[in-house]
Amino acid sequence: MILRITNFVFCIIIAVIQGYEICDHLGILPYEEIGCTPTLGPTGCPKSFDCSHYTVPNDACIFKGQIYQDNENVNGTAPCNPACICSIDETFGPSINCAVYDCNWNVFENCYQTYDLDSCCPSGQK
Repeated sequence: MILRITNFVFCIIIAVIQGYEICDHLGILPYEEIGCTPTLGPTGCPKSFDCSHYTVPNDACIFKGQIYQDNENVNGTAPCNPACICSIDETFGPSINCAVYDCNWNVFENCYQTYDLDSCCPSGQK
């Protein structure tokens, strides 16, 4: 009797899980960051985004909703991307350029680099 109830409950759980689509949220962060409105499909997952209110300036950079002028330092970048600056190029338009850490590590044969979560450069090798 217990086996039958367990099988019945298991089948119901599988049926419920199969009835719902798990939304793929990869790639939606840029749309959310600029305030686009999702258009939901029949399963409740976003199928497209309405970004009609959003305009991209050709004389400034936008980072995390903040507008930066040419040669202005960009705040709030990742710790491993220090000294980011907005650059306006006549040909390519606005871009954010960051300095890069030069860790200068040699990897020995049959080894790989190890990292600490709070460090930009490798912490060792194994």
